[in-house]
Amino acid sequence: MFGGINERDLQTDDFYWVTPDVKTNAKLINSKTGEFKTAHNASKPEVKLVAKRIQAEGRGPIARA
Repeated sequence: MFGGINERDLQTDDFYWVTPDVKTNAKLINSKTGEFKTAHNASKPEVKLVAKRIQAEGRGPIARA
């Protein structure tokens, strides 16, 4: 994932590698149906992700709106 908006509402050129959190998500799967369990009082299940910031070398791409 590239870009985003920071806490001051400014565009950023941050670069992140986003992957599923396999260990946490495995605990949320119903072993009988293979579907994600829905948390208490939630209308949809939540899939957990891990975002790792990548420090790129050189100048990054230009942000677009």
